[in-house]
Amino acid sequence: MTVGQPHLARFAGLPRTFWILWVGTLVNRLGGFVVPFLSLYLTRGRGLSVAHTGLVVSLYGLGLIGAGPLGGVIADRVGRRAAILLGLCAGGLCAIGLGLAESTATIALCTFLFALIGETYRPGVQAAVADLVPPARRPQAYGLIYWAINLGFAVAVIAAGLVVEEGYSLLFFIDGATSLVYAAIVMVAVPETKPANAAVEPGLLSGLTAPLGDRVFALFLLISLSLVAIFWQHQVALPVDITNHGVSAAGYGRLMAVNGVLIVILQPLASTWLSRRDRSTVLAVSCMLVGVGFGMNAVVNTAALYGVAIAIWTLGEIGNFPTASALVADLAPAHMRGRYQGLYSMTGGVAAVAAPAIGGAVLQHAGRVPLWGGCAALGLVAGLAQLARGRGMRARLATPERL
Repeated sequence: MTVGQPHLARFAGLPRTFWILWVGTLVNRLGGFVVPFLSLYLTRGRGLSVAHTGLVVSLYGLGLIGAGPLGGVIADRVGRRAAILLGLCAGGLCAIGLGLAESTATIALCTFLFALIGETYRPGVQAAVADLVPPARRPQAYGLIYWAINLGFAVAVIAAGLVVEEGYSLLFFIDGATSLVYAAIVMVAVPETKPANAAVEPGLLSGLTAPLGDRVFALFLLISLSLVAIFWQHQVALPVDITNHGVSAAGYGRLMAVNGVLIVILQPLASTWLSRRDRSTVLAVSCMLVGVGFGMNAVVNTAALYGVAIAIWTLGEIGNFPTASALVADLAPAHMRGRYQGLYSMTGGVAAVAAPAIGGAVLQHAGRVPLWGGCAALGLVAGLAQLARGRGMRARLATPERL
C-alpha cells in the first residue's frame, strides 16, 4: 500500500453518483464569479451608484430566502434532478443575462432571479446526497461537498483577477457556462435518486410548511439562524472594523485567505473524523468556536491576532455546516428531504439580508465591543442550546430511518 492510499481509503465506498455530483459542484464553483464580484460589476462595470448597488444586492438576498423552500418543494414533489436542472439552467442563463444587461431594471430582475430560481438546485443536491449516502457517512459526504465549494471558490477568486482584465461581462459569461456544464453532467450521468415509495402529501402550502411542524427541526432552525447571523458579519462589519484598525485592504484580503486555506486543507480530513462524533456535540463546539472567533475582535487590534481569530471561527465553520446538513438529512423523512434542506438553506438567505445591516448599524452607533461581545454571547447561547437538546436529538436519531 502506498503512502497516499490510507488517505484515499477514507473516501472509499461513497456511491459513484455522489462523486459525479461532487465533480459537478467543483466545476460550477470554479466559475463562481457573480456573488463576490457583483458589487464591483454594478459600480464599475455598469456605473450604478453605491445606493442603487446596495438595493440590487439586497434583491439577491431576498431571492435566496425564497430559493430554499422553492427548491425543496420541487425536489420532493417532482424530483431531485428537476430541482437541480432547473436551478443550474436558470442560474446559468441569469448569470449570462447579467453580463449582457444594461438597464438598472434588467440588472435588478436578473439578480433577483439568479438567486430565487438559480439557487433552487441546492436543496436538490442536498436531498440527493441524503438519498445516496447512509446516515453514518453523511457528515463526511456533506463535508466533501462543502470542500468542493470552497476549493472551487478559492480558484475562482484567483482566476477572476485575470479574467476581469478582459471585462466584467466575461466573468458572468463563464459563471453561466459552468452552471450549464454542471446541468449537462446531471442530465447525462445522474439518475433520479428520490425513493420510489416516498409519499407526497396534498396541498402545496401545507407541503411547504410541513417541516415546521417538527418541533425538533424548528428549534434547530432557530439555533442555526443565530449561528449564521454571526457568521455573516464577515461581509460588512468585519472588513470595516479590521481596516479601521490599521490593516490595509490588501492585508484584509490576506487575512481572509486564512479562512479559505484552512478549509481546503482541513475539511477532507475533518469530515471523516467528525462523522464518528455525536452530531449535537460537534455543533455545540462549532457554535462556541464561531462565537469566540468573532468575539475576539472586541479586543484584538493587530493583523496577527485578527488572523488567529479568523482561524478559530474557521474551525467552527468546518465543523458546523457539513454536520448541520447531515443532521437535517437524518431528521427528515425521505419524502421531505428536499423541504427540510430547503428551509435550512433559507436561514442563510435570512441572515444574508438582515445580519450585515444589523451588524453595521451596531458597529457604527454602539461600537466594536457591543457588536463582537454580542456575537460571543450569541455563539455561547447557541452552543449551550445544542448541548441541551442533545439527549432528545440522540434519541430521535437512534430510531430507524423513516421512509
